[in-house]
Amino acid sequence: MKKQYKIILAAAVISATSFLAVSASASSQEDTLMRRWGSILSELYYSQQQEASQAALPQDEEIFEKGNQAVITADELNQAAEYYQLGGMSEKEALSEAADYTREREALYQQALKNGYDVTDQEVWDYLEQFKKETDEYSNGSIVDTMMNQFDSEEDFWNYEFTVYKKNLPIQNYVHDLEEAYRNGEADSEKSWETYFAEFKEKLAEDENYQKVQ
Repeated sequence: MKKQYKIILAAAVISATSFLAVSASASSQEDTLMRRWGSILSELYYSQQQEASQAALPQDEEIFEKGNQAVITADELNQAAEYYQLGGMSEKEALSEAADYTREREALYQQALKNGYDVTDQEVWDYLEQFKKETDEYSNGSIVDTMMNQFDSEEDFWNYEFTVYKKNLPIQNYVHDLEEAYRNGEADSEKSWETYFAEFKEKLAEDENYQKVQ
């Protein structure tokens, strides 16, 4: 159960909608978690919107680390760390976990782009429209509603999700095809997919040779 919860946490850092992985019978504690997480996401979204509207010229985001191709912003790191803290980790543990997670995620994103998995704005919106329809078929679609209610409007919530899936969807599509190829025997290995993928992500992150930005 602990391992499964950790996987849910990691997925949820990518996107609010990833909470569909949670059981349909969400407890009151989980409901509180969803509300708090939705509040964190909405604060981040409106903060970014305010900064964008006030800036006369585009401003560079604060960078945490740069790799050979990948870039991790301070916002991405802090968002991940806040969620891990909501899951019960100490601040130190959460920052360490968030750093590892974002390094692997950004490296995966660069690998997806390198292999031709970039997406258009329309493809992202089409994906989200399909997701909206599917949530109506899930009894735990209320989880999404709980977080959506932390935003000023439904439109703002989905605009936030759009920014997330501009990066998440290429990763998702790339990993889907990577897993399919692995399970079809294109990789000469007796390892399970889960073990292979964990090592694959770790190696991608190592190859980025991340350096902290002063």
